[in-house]
Amino acid sequence: MSVFSIEFTENFLPGVNAPFYSNLEELFCARKMPDLAIHCPNVIRCIGDIMSNYGRNLDKKNHGNAGGDIELRILEEMPAINKCLEISRSELSSKALESLQVAALYHDIGKVIRQANHPRLGVNILRNMNDEERAKLVDGLVMKGDTNSKSHEHRFSLLCSIVDHHDKFGVVSTGEGSLAIFSDILYFRSDAETINGVKKNITSVMLLNLADIAAVCTADKDKQNRAAELVSSILKDRSLIKSKEYEELLNIWKDNDSYLGLSFEKVSNILDDWKALLFAIDDKTVLGDRTRLREYLIRLDQNSYKTIRRIIRIISECCYTTNSNALLPYISETEVESILVSSFGAHQFQDFCIKFAYIVKMDYGLKFFKGIVCACIRAKICTLDNQAEKGDWLKLNHEEKEKLNNLTNDEMQNIIKRIAKIFIQVVSGIILRYSSILDLKIESSYRFGLQMRTLTEDINVRERILRYLCSVDENKDHVALTWIADEVTFWSMD
Repeated sequence: MSVFSIEFTENFLPGVNAPFYSNLEELFCARKMPDLAIHCPNVIRCIGDIMSNYGRNLDKKNHGNAGGDIELRILEEMPAINKCLEISRSELSSKALESLQVAALYHDIGKVIRQANHPRLGVNILRNMNDEERAKLVDGLVMKGDTNSKSHEHRFSLLCSIVDHHDKFGVVSTGEGSLAIFSDILYFRSDAETINGVKKNITSVMLLNLADIAAVCTADKDKQNRAAELVSSILKDRSLIKSKEYEELLNIWKDNDSYLGLSFEKVSNILDDWKALLFAIDDKTVLGDRTRLREYLIRLDQNSYKTIRRIIRIISECCYTTNSNALLPYISETEVESILVSSFGAHQFQDFCIKFAYIVKMDYGLKFFKGIVCACIRAKICTLDNQAEKGDWLKLNHEEKEKLNNLTNDEMQNIIKRIAKIFIQVVSGIILRYSSILDLKIESSYRFGLQMRTLTEDINVRERILRYLCSVDENKDHVALTWIADEVTFWSMD
């Protein structure tokens, strides 16, 4: 074990000797984000379950029983995972698991500054903001029996990379991003000689991302506040780790209502993306080169099937997270392809696929797309005009969910068609606005991002746009699409 890891890998909370302890204490007990008192320790717990039990206890659909689809899917990939991590099964507890749990402890440390762009902020904290604490962290990563004098430096570099990229597989799995977002996970000096290190890096990021998703806090505010209160008490007095208070905290963390868990579709998407990324890095045209990897992945995403699958991922994620699960069976590749071809024609559809591949990140796009799903459903069940409570615009309430469930198959199919059509209109409208830039850069495989946060920050702007887009009576799609293109910021990532 490393110098300080024993203080949290057994108890899921940092000890006072952990580097950057004041930041961690602030993070775990954040008044503005009490969910982190449940989320952060649970990421440490969840990574242990993924590595030791193949995610069995994170599979809510199977109630944590052995032999579930998620367990079998992770188990199937575990030999390849262990190979990338350069470990044997017997080394798991002392090496890979500990490194991942250390990363889990620090992965959200950037949130002490702000939520937006917190992975990059977290890396800056670890690398630059306090030289003394950074040195303590590097030294603390030394494990008993280490003979390689540089091993702690390698672990520190891996830790920083995981913190920097820990949300990317999740972003790609929702359709907000594409695999080309990962081209900068390679260092500028990466080449054919460093491929094994790159694979270890990517695999570690993937595993942490699975745990991060599984540990998303779903507890109500009262439970979040109680957890924050308990965590604060325990961090101030470690003797409470043996008390009833800690048992209460453990029960909150383990409660099925306190964390999201994993779905088979989410696990499969992330594992498939991980395998595709490893395959790309090994390709003879890439061989670990950062620039060539970027070009390879963008070309890959220009395939029409990849475009269809990305749109399906966005729709599926929105339905899954808005209480609109009843719509999931009506999402099909054939239907999305039909809408794309009818919207553009065969030739323009291909042009859309080519240009969409360069949009490798739609930052905060999922939140806006979730609003579209809810608004389309409400337009159908006649609740769009009702004054929604704050926050309800992102999720159907119980009554709305029941009304949705009682719709006919044809009605649900029509809602999905409308949602898919609007999603495509939104993205194509933004691409059209910036097509001249895309045309200029298209041969260079530049990556671009869309900053979509402003579409949801102002309630008046948001409600007007959603009404124009989704109401069957407004017939002002063109106004909404122009407004969206005006609000969205377009930036180069290279």
